[in-house]
Amino acid sequence: MKKSHPARRRILAVLLGLAPLYLFVIGSHVLTGGAYTLKAMLLDPLIVGSAMIVWLAFLYRTLGGKDWRRINRKPGTPAKDVVSGIGLGAGLLLLVWIQRATINRWLPGPPANPATLTLIRGLARDPLLLALWLGPVVWIGVAVLEEFQRAFMLDLLGEDAPGTKRRVFLIFLSSALFGLAHIYQGPAGVAGNFLFGAVMGLYYFGRGRIVPMIIGHAIDDSVQIVMAVIQIGRLGG
Repeated sequence: MKKSHPARRRILAVLLGLAPLYLFVIGSHVLTGGAYTLKAMLLDPLIVGSAMIVWLAFLYRTLGGKDWRRINRKPGTPAKDVVSGIGLGAGLLLLVWIQRATINRWLPGPPANPATLTLIRGLARDPLLLALWLGPVVWIGVAVLEEFQRAFMLDLLGEDAPGTKRRVFLIFLSSALFGLAHIYQGPAGVAGNFLFGAVMGLYYFGRGRIVPMIIGHAIDDSVQIVMAVIQIGRLGG
């Protein structure tokens, strides 16, 4: 019984940590029908993302019984983390290219989403908003939040799953949740984000470092946004 008690606390921490995040993401899309304003798309990730990061760190320390700085499962150095993050970002961009050449052709793409076009047009017209998006929004509201919650889940549940099969199951579960959170992008988006989550999950269990995951994620999202902004600019959007 003594061994199962910490395990139940870790499971409860994951449920309390992930449920609000996924309910907010999916619920807000359902309630708005995907018609977000530019202001909401810039502020929501910062406000909600920052609050969720604090909440996850609190749960990780209290119910999880760990210092949040111990979320790095293996030792490393800042220099190695940066280099690894850049390499991971390049790999994720390659995955995007492969996805567009395969999955995006096999599965239906996202339904009409005016919010995405509103965001890209807004960023293309205002360099300050683009800087805001490429700065704190992508890094805090997207990369840090999503990779912290991924590592949060995998680390706490992986504490009791040293075997390969159980880790594969956890990677599958976290990737499925991540894919479903992007259901507004259609079947192709769900599948693509599932693969993204699987790569990150494998990296976390393999390398045990969260900073490269954050850097790689931020690079991947930033490059895609910049390319979309350039394309809109060329079309006179």
